Amino acid sequence: MQIAVSVIVPAYNAEKTLERALSSILAQTLKQIEVIVVDDGSRDATREIARKFSAQDSRVRVIEKDVNEGLSAARNSGIAAATGEYIGFVDSDDWIEPDMMSKMYEGSGGADITVCGIYHDSFGESGTLAVSTRDQTGTDCIVRERSEVIRWAARLDRARLFAYTCNKLYRRERIEKSGLFFEQQTLIEDYLFNCRIWQQLQSLALIDGCYYHYIKFSQEALTQKFLPNYFEIITQRYLLMRDLFVEEGLFDGEYRGIICSMHIKHVLAGMVKNCGEKSGYTPRQQKEKIREILHDPSCCEAKKYAVASRKQERICNLIFKSGSVLLNFSFARLLFKMQTSRGRLFDKLK
Repeated sequence: MQIAVSVIVPAYNAEKTLERALSSILAQTLKQIEVIVVDDGSRDATREIARKFSAQDSRVRVIEKDVNEGLSAARNSGIAAATGEYIGFVDSDDWIEPDMMSKMYEGSGGADITVCGIYHDSFGESGTLAVSTRDQTGTDCIVRERSEVIRWAARLDRARLFAYTCNKLYRRERIEKSGLFFEQQTLIEDYLFNCRIWQQLQSLALIDGCYYHYIKFSQEALTQKFLPNYFEIITQRYLLMRDLFVEEGLFDGEYRGIICSMHIKHVLAGMVKNCGEKSGYTPRQQKEKIREILHDPSCCEAKKYAVASRKQERICNLIFKSGSVLLNFSFARLLFKMQTSRGRLFDKLK
């Protein structure tokens, strides 16, 4: 059987969710798939579950690692083993709609990369679905003009669809020719991979529909690991997208405004993180951090060129562009309270 899509599933201590993820993949209406489960040194029953599925369905292969090497290394192992025309990724705690692979493969038109929408499913402490939001491309089309492919990177980022690998199919030949692999990069490994591959893309297919369920539990926002270098990470994120557009001579006008506005959103998220106890910062130290951030060259550029497209963005941009330490501090404290007491409302502001 010729493989249309290789689905890579990195799994680490995923015994509670792996069965649901694999069942949703094997239930696909597109049958010409292979499933590569990479057990990344799990200490629970993950490996046994993966082996059970492999014994029941010949389309499932298991790569077993005795040492936990991390998400990027697991994905790289899956890519090296893949044989399909396209490669897709499903996280072990998520699941996909039965027609996801058929919709994307049949709608790809042979493009280098295919993108669909995402459900963001937030679950409460009781394990019941609290909120489900949808992010969609808004169109069904195939783009073959290089400059338009680049512009779509910013549009997809604004729509919360660029920074994931799970809502995309990548032509395996494009990955191999480009020599691309996932780097060990905290927080933005997917974003970095997509920026790198976007430098090589000649065509892009967009599918207007949501097929991937990205699962989030209510306590995740409260237990996020504090990253002291968060601002450096999101500055790298900004420069990756900025450089992509600069290299193509497209960093101006509307798209420069989108990229700068996205940077402001993520910088504000960093200010919110600094409000938590895990940061160890006093209010005075938080204000000093904000003062430093507001004078950073990337933030000065963002303040100058950011253009909002939605009400939430206009509010964020207005406060950030004020340059006021006190106003930004107060806004960050407000968002922190919303995040910790009414997390679902905060999700809608992202």
